[in-house]
Amino acid sequence: MTTETLVNAQPTVAPSRAILPTGFGRLLLVEARKLVNTRAGRWLLVIAVLASIGAAALSVAYFPERTVSAVFFFSFLPLGLLVPVVAILTATAEWSQRTGLTTFALEPRRGRVVAAKLVVSLLAGVAIMLVSGVFTYAAAGIGALAGQSWDGWALDLGVLAGPALNLMLLMLQASAFGLILLNTPSAVVLYFVLPQVWTTVVGFVPWLASRAAWLDLNAATEPMFTSLPDMTGQHWLQLACATALWVLVPLAAGVWRFLRAEVK
Repeated sequence: MTTETLVNAQPTVAPSRAILPTGFGRLLLVEARKLVNTRAGRWLLVIAVLASIGAAALSVAYFPERTVSAVFFFSFLPLGLLVPVVAILTATAEWSQRTGLTTFALEPRRGRVVAAKLVVSLLAGVAIMLVSGVFTYAAAGIGALAGQSWDGWALDLGVLAGPALNLMLLMLQASAFGLILLNTPSAVVLYFVLPQVWTTVVGFVPWLASRAAWLDLNAATEPMFTSLPDMTGQHWLQLACATALWVLVPLAAGVWRFLRAEVK
């Protein structure tokens, strides 16, 4: 081989493999795995399910109204209290579990990450309600085998839709507090304490008490537990106003904080 041939030879470079972006479905699977990937998340879900079973069993044993809808309503109460904490754990995972560097290195577009967290939180709420429905029918079936007479076996969609929508709002509110603080204990305390303190203040201040349905999410969601189709236009306006104040504004602030927070 001559010197001229060596000089004119072009180096060969092996083509690099294309790096494909992380799909949103993969992000959903990752965030869903985080729900049960820690002892706190697993035990919280287990306690919520056990509390739902216990509430359903007690309502079958002692509540005089023999309808599946009534049993479901009682089994839902522990879920509305405990399950939103799962949304807080999901929102604060990168900071409480020190996984932020890994998460944002694999998916630097934080907007997609926070969207996956919100979707998974809502899907977790839907899943836990379906599980509660299964336990409701199981408890009612056991009661029927024990000799109880039941007035109806069909779930009233109007009764079901109200708790379902309320749980979705609570999940988003809990996510908002988690995204704002990015600290699990502080977010849990804020989620449980702040709305109750506000409800107490509204009850003691006459000017606020007369506008409670517009400013307090607890008061605005109360008509949903009677029958969602029976809500009037004013009820929906009050719900929209209270939701904007207690869910949308905190959620917007939380997303802004999540997108700009420094990972240490």
